[in-house]
Amino acid sequence: MREQAFCWNNSFKRAALFLFLVYSLAGCDSYETHTLSGEITEVNKEEKIIQIDGKPIKLYFVDAYEIGQRVTATFIDKTPGKDCWCPDDFEVKDIKILEDDNRKD
Repeated sequence: MREQAFCWNNSFKRAALFLFLVYSLAGCDSYETHTLSGEITEVNKEEKIIQIDGKPIKLYFVDAYEIGQRVTATFIDKTPGKDCWCPDDFEVKDIKILEDDNRKD
């Protein structure tokens, strides 16, 4: 009888640990994904920030972008509970140039 109680206790611990891990991993993907389309209104190469219609987005590489280009940026908001536009909390996943008419040849 004591062995059965020990086995049940061990099984309960394993099940609880499994459920905790599943819950924890599911929480990692709870970030919100956003898409922003518009015109680049500013390029700050020192701070590695571009502004799309006045909204700043941090990038690792800003040299490919110029004021006047139309782009679509897809980014993840790492703090969806905050009610602010916080570029430090965004992770840019993709940015596409929609038209190249304003590029210098």
